[in-house]
Amino acid sequence: MAIPPRLPDAMTGSAFLAATRKASLGEREQRIVTEVLSGNLPDFLRTWVEVPISSPRHHAVVRVLPDYLALGRDDDFFRVPLRPAASQEIATAFGCLLPTRKTVLAVFAAATHVGFKGQHKRAACVDMACTECFAQFHRVIEVGRLAAGAPSGALIAGHMKDVIVSNAIHRNVVKGRRPVMIFGGWYAGTTKPIQPAVPVHDDRYVDYSHGTRLVSETVLIDGVERPLDQALADPALVGLFADAVISDPRYPS
Repeated sequence: MAIPPRLPDAMTGSAFLAATRKASLGEREQRIVTEVLSGNLPDFLRTWVEVPISSPRHHAVVRVLPDYLALGRDDDFFRVPLRPAASQEIATAFGCLLPTRKTVLAVFAAATHVGFKGQHKRAACVDMACTECFAQFHRVIEVGRLAAGAPSGALIAGHMKDVIVSNAIHRNVVKGRRPVMIFGGWYAGTTKPIQPAVPVHDDRYVDYSHGTRLVSETVLIDGVERPLDQALADPALVGLFADAVISDPRYPS
């Protein structure tokens, strides 16, 4: 990954939350993107985790980050829900892609710690995209992670819903707005995702439960390293990673 090193004086997660409590959605999001692109990520989000995916004819290994995109340092960070354009901007800058629905399922199957009790509690506020909602939901996740004995850097899943790519983001454009595709989120001890992959919201929408999990732009298929976007466009290989050929696996950013 092309992630710059974190600067010694970079903001911690708690300091960033305090500084953006009254910021607008657009202002806060731009500040998140600026911080993350400058390398303000915890160390545990700098190492790939390998996730196996198989079909009757092929075997692949997809590399993903162990948790959702976060800002800060290992002992003081917070997970950052983002709208799809911002998620894509970061993914592209770091030489990554966003996951498909099938990739999310594979990550969930491979994760040691999945879902958390009480994971969907949030602040009692009307605006589900406010900073306090983001902060409180992150704290709930952390309580669950620590209770489950999941160390930083372990592959965990189910505690947020993934921003995913699919053909719908290019086909379901209404009045100039394309959808944001969200999928996943699991209650602890369950196997059915909370959010199906349907184009309910447009790309201006984000709430406290949305996570960005970065995926390596290259994938190992039958022992050979290949670009993932080429595999998604190949009818013979796409079944490993998606439900149909995806010729453009990126949101405009």
